[in-house]
Amino acid sequence: MYMLAHIALNGLNASVFAGIFQLNTTEVGALTSCMLCPLVVYLYQKSTKRKRNHKGRVQAFNTGLQTVGISLCLAVFTAFLTITFAQYEKDNTSLISLLGIVVAGPITEEIIYRGFVFRKANERWGTTAAIAVSTVLFGIAHAGIVQIIAAMLAGFVFCLALYNGENIVWAVLAHMGTNLLLCWEPLYRLSPVSYLVGCVGFVLFIKTFIRKFRIELEGE
Repeated sequence: MYMLAHIALNGLNASVFAGIFQLNTTEVGALTSCMLCPLVVYLYQKSTKRKRNHKGRVQAFNTGLQTVGISLCLAVFTAFLTITFAQYEKDNTSLISLLGIVVAGPITEEIIYRGFVFRKANERWGTTAAIAVSTVLFGIAHAGIVQIIAAMLAGFVFCLALYNGENIVWAVLAHMGTNLLLCWEPLYRLSPVSYLVGCVGFVLFIKTFIRKFRIELEGE
């Protein structure tokens, strides 16, 4: 339902506002995210019982550092895919684009795909299936083969950020950080060493998830 609403509103904006205000594709998507964001946040707060997560300071600090790390890794991977398989077009410099890409987009998408989809799938089929369903749907929602591949990789990692941090806020922050870095043009001229660092960081992040998931399985 949420995906259909997003697609329908995006199509409406493309047909109505794109011509009137001369908006490009990125700006149309950003406008859609800005319009949906307040509604999605309201529905999510209404559908969940807000539980305080009393994480220790050290644990919270480590989770924060991990969030920064995965944002950098994802941004480097996405930049690499874009440079290798697609032509980079810098059309995200307008205010509406930045608001949609860095703020409204991550909030809206994380609530839909990690807040609603992941949570419901996890309740019915378990963590592994929830990660798979959320990742695939998040990828399908993006147009273009390169964007789908990058989105599926990002969606998978955002699921792990939610799982590891036990709070959707960490997934939202990781998504915001990734998109913010992708708006930074020098990222697309990073050296091969940076890509290697991204690979190492991604592997370490996956190891953290595997360790926690194994402990959870052993405790059942």
